[in-house]
Amino acid sequence: FHRIVNIPNSHFKTSCPKLKLKEVIMKVSPSLIVGGVLAAGVIGYCMYFDNKRRSAPGFRKKLIAKRRKEYDAIVQQNEKVKEHEKRQSYVNSEIKEANECIRQGDNRDAAKHFFNAYKRYAQPEKLLEMVKTTCPDEVYVFVVDLVQKAKSRNQSESA
Repeated sequence: FHRIVNIPNSHFKTSCPKLKLKEVIMKVSPSLIVGGVLAAGVIGYCMYFDNKRRSAPGFRKKLIAKRRKEYDAIVQQNEKVKEHEKRQSYVNSEIKEANECIRQGDNRDAAKHFFNAYKRYAQPEKLLEMVKTTCPDEVYVFVVDLVQKAKSRNQSESA
């Protein structure tokens, strides 16, 4: 079935002449050779230094301590975020309770809820401004009265 075809070797010869090793070395510039040797030296030194560092007796302990410290910092940050979210949730619930009391006409209880929110709010002066602009004057007066009593109580305790 198949016919064997005889193709002469001269057909497959390459057009590039064979280069000898000496000719290749002569064509490479000396600065390239020096650069290669220096690069190999730097890489070798880095490998040696890294091996010495890793085999040092305190290396693993320091590495574990560093990672534990980083982990603790992340956990602490997450706890702060959770604490802030809880505080914000409490403040929001107190403000809702105060608004509900105002709708029912119970201004004293509304002032107590606003005061509870005031104690835990990050920017209490802004909360007082909000109470002053959005709530009846009677509620604002009650809240300011509660704040003044708390401040005078704190000053008498510290003295």
